[in-house]
Amino acid sequence: MGIFLFYACSTTKYVPNGKYLLTKTKINIDDNRVFRSDARAYLKQKPNRKVFWIVPLNLWVYDLSGSDTTKWSNRFLRKLGTSPVIYDSVKMQRTAVQLERFMRNKGFYNAKVKTDIKFAKKKVEVAYDITANEPKVIDKISLYKDSLSHKVIGRENMAMELEDSTVLRQMLFKESKKSVIKVNDLLDVDKLQEERERLSTFFESEGYYNFAKENVHFYLDTTSRDNKVKVYYGFRDGNEEIPKLKKYKIRDIFVRLGGAISGQNLKLDSLQYRGIKFYYKGKLPYKPEVLSKAIVIKKGQTYNPENVEETKFRLGVLQQFRYVNVSFSEEESADSLGVLDCYVQLVSKKRQSIGIEGNLTENSGDFGVAGELSYQHKNLFKGAELFTVELSAGAERVNALEKDEKYIAKEIGGKINLVTPKFFLPFFKLKKWRAKVPRTSFSILYNYANRPEYLRKITDITFSYQWKSNDLFTHIFTPIDLGVLKVNADSTFLGRLNSYYRQTSYVDHIIPSSRYSLYFNNEGETRRKSYQKIRFNIELAGNMLSGIDHLMDRKVQETDAVGEKYYSYFGIRYAQFVRSDIEFTQNQLLTPNQTLVFHMFLGASFPYGNSTSMPFEKLYFSGGANSMRAWQPRSLGPGTSQLYRPNEGLSYGEMKIEGNIEHRFGLAPSLEGAFFVDAGNVWNISNTSKMQEMYGIFPIPLTVMQGESFSGMIFISN
Repeated sequence: MGIFLFYACSTTKYVPNGKYLLTKTKINIDDNRVFRSDARAYLKQKPNRKVFWIVPLNLWVYDLSGSDTTKWSNRFLRKLGTSPVIYDSVKMQRTAVQLERFMRNKGFYNAKVKTDIKFAKKKVEVAYDITANEPKVIDKISLYKDSLSHKVIGRENMAMELEDSTVLRQMLFKESKKSVIKVNDLLDVDKLQEERERLSTFFESEGYYNFAKENVHFYLDTTSRDNKVKVYYGFRDGNEEIPKLKKYKIRDIFVRLGGAISGQNLKLDSLQYRGIKFYYKGKLPYKPEVLSKAIVIKKGQTYNPENVEETKFRLGVLQQFRYVNVSFSEEESADSLGVLDCYVQLVSKKRQSIGIEGNLTENSGDFGVAGELSYQHKNLFKGAELFTVELSAGAERVNALEKDEKYIAKEIGGKINLVTPKFFLPFFKLKKWRAKVPRTSFSILYNYANRPEYLRKITDITFSYQWKSNDLFTHIFTPIDLGVLKVNADSTFLGRLNSYYRQTSYVDHIIPSSRYSLYFNNEGETRRKSYQKIRFNIELAGNMLSGIDHLMDRKVQETDAVGEKYYSYFGIRYAQFVRSDIEFTQNQLLTPNQTLVFHMFLGASFPYGNSTSMPFEKLYFSGGANSMRAWQPRSLGPGTSQLYRPNEGLSYGEMKIEGNIEHRFGLAPSLEGAFFVDAGNVWNISNTSKMQEMYGIFPIPLTVMQGESFSGMIFISN
């Protein structure tokens, strides 16, 4: 109904008399070798943005405003929306000219553009009909100077071209196998420019610091009457406009902490370490070993821009500096090789910081309050170590186990975390394996929760390694994750569970596990419009303690409530299980303002050996803003079957399958919307959990909804 109300609004409310609202621009090209999406970039006027290509929501919002701009409400609506796009005949003519140039750049030298303009009341639609005609096609590609003719390029140009026997020409011959221009391709100017940039990158990576794309150019012979074009590679070295090309090596490396590098360095303290000269004032705030490892540019090394970018990246990953700059100065040299001095400028962030955060919650009229205090030291032992302490506390008014009664649930927690930018291996030394951006992390966590259902205490100690094998893959290996949970569950609460599986999840237990995680992300690749993310986890728990039990031939010490025997340490049963999941996300860019997102999650866990059920904190749950959005967190799944009351909040499972498709679109500069479909559920699959929980096959709930996101918040309406 709301949509029909919007349609009733006039989109020409603020279109002046005698003017027209541009409602549609269309480009028609009679040759499918040219994409209309590329041509749209040359439009000088585009209509107001539309949702699903139909609804001009931004314009509607603008038209809701009144003419009195002194009122705050009117200014807000105009800022949130967009003003009507008024048709401009001059811009239309300029667009036609630009489209002809675009077609010419794509090889269609004889393309013609005609405009079709349709007026209706105060609205106008413009169509650009492009007749491509016969294009220019590459018939021959030549890399040799000997193939050039002074009749084509002139004697003066011929004299400036490098001979075929030169080193640079020979390198060009070998690199031509990767050329982006091919015989029988259209004569595309953009492709020729891309080839120049590709060769510029190649020669720079070979040490030619002063190489520019102007060193490489193309001669085109378009004299053929059958639209066949001959392309000749031109290669110049050293003239009035282009400097003489030569390879460069790194002579000295200077690092300045705290300011620009200048002659004032003589007044600063200095230190030389592994070929790098450090300049600083007072005391060097970092161990030189840490910075030297991050700087992959080395003395005597041939210049390579990849080393420059890698140095910037590694220094940035240390999270120590708010400004990183790498520059070079060309120095005189009698050698055939050029000489460069490298200057690295580093400006540190504040070493210590304190953060305070608080929030209020509301659930069915019951309010809660929570707060967090954090402290971070970014350079604890002068090795760029990140030391973090987090303290949190919260209280919430919830329903008690007895009817019509309320209970103040309390939770207090703390975490200490230390991250070092290197591998800490007490008993091993890695000489040949060079991990990219290595890190070692050590953390201790404690959490205390007092709820009507239980009193719970969690202690967790974690030791892990993180590194990147390349720019796309990140690895995290956690050899030690020791969690101890002590819980005192209310007898009434346990009785309501009516399940051995549920009751055994709410008992004291130890989780001694190891896990490995792999992350793939190509979002940051240059010029990538769409990207994928993949996350894989596998966790094994209890195997080491189980091996010790069998190696030492320990006797079974304990028996649970139903007669199952198990091993324990310090009177507490340890968990033994395997848990693995994989998550995939595909982000497909449809237009600059519209994106199609696919997401899939598959996870499963299975208890064995010393465990007959999974610890509840290792179970999967569904529901919430990042899951099944029509359900509250932990409210979907086996716990909502007729056997179990949903108000216990125990909708967990050993297996989870979830997927969604989401269409995101921009509504305004600060407002985004989305239509999405969610499908998924959780199940239990082990023998113990099947006893009472899994009767037949649970259906997979389906959510079809529309949502709007504003400043990171999602508002959903059924």
